[in-house]
Amino acid sequence: MKAKCCLIQCLFLCLICFSAAAKERVPAWVTDWRTLYPNEKYVAQLETAPSEQEAKVAATNAVARYLRTNVSSVTDAKRTMKNSGGFTDVQSEISQSATISVDVTLRALEYTQPWFSKKEKIWYCLAYFNRDKAWEQTIPDVRAKEAVFLSFMEKAQGENEPFRACAYYKNAWESAQDFFSALDYGRLINSEADAVFAESKARALSVPSLLAEQKKNVSVRIECIGDTNEIIRSALARKFEEAGFAVSEDGRCVAKAKIDLNAEGSDPVAVRPALTVTVHGITGAAVDSFQCRAEEKTSAYSLETATRRALPKLAETVNGQFLQGYEGIRP
Repeated sequence: MKAKCCLIQCLFLCLICFSAAAKERVPAWVTDWRTLYPNEKYVAQLETAPSEQEAKVAATNAVARYLRTNVSSVTDAKRTMKNSGGFTDVQSEISQSATISVDVTLRALEYTQPWFSKKEKIWYCLAYFNRDKAWEQTIPDVRAKEAVFLSFMEKAQGENEPFRACAYYKNAWESAQDFFSALDYGRLINSEADAVFAESKARALSVPSLLAEQKKNVSVRIECIGDTNEIIRSALARKFEEAGFAVSEDGRCVAKAKIDLNAEGSDPVAVRPALTVTVHGITGAAVDSFQCRAEEKTSAYSLETATRRALPKLAETVNGQFLQGYEGIRP
């Protein structure tokens, strides 16, 4: 009889254990993580994987993916004012900036204790970070990029040489792109980011119109040594005008261009011309410079013929590279 009672008790205990196992306790952060980690306070991502470590890595990657995707899409949407001139590498710069910002934020990442579902036979892990804590780590990066931009703005607005001021405005606009990218990222972390940096953002957005106004104070006279049929002078004049600078014979600024043929041999002779341009401002001081050379050598049985054939190739290089960046800034 005792043996029968013991058997019944064992079966009863097994049934209880089986029932408990069948109804495994699922952590609240698995079933209700959106409520426990609300979006206004946290960035959080829940992931599953076959192992504990893989679940943690998957959750980390999910957060990083969310941040990179959103910062890139926001930044792209705010770049409509820019055209291709001088900004061909903007997307790679944005991606690099986003990666750096994401890496900084991931230092603030926290995790739930990974949980294994016996029923599903998979691991769960939630990666999350507190927006306020992440903002504390992000704001120094935004401040640093803001400072670089503001330094160029101060130089531009305190410069007496109009052409050099234009160069500083160009630098300010380029550094403003880094500032915008950092600010776009900061906005994902903290919705108050725009308000914190509103004044600097407004100054950055004013750069194109300030540059356009400053260009009105610049007129350029071009002096070109070693040119033939004004091939290079014409290319330089076209680029100055495309960039918004007036070209005239009595210009207050002077662009002094010198062509070096770099001739080799005699029969035939090969040339690969190089160009050096120095821009002198209204005080006579050098304010900007540019160097380039033809992409390839040109050969002929006379130096005159080789030069005549090579200079158009040098002009092509000028068309592609001279004053790069100035023409890409539009109000």
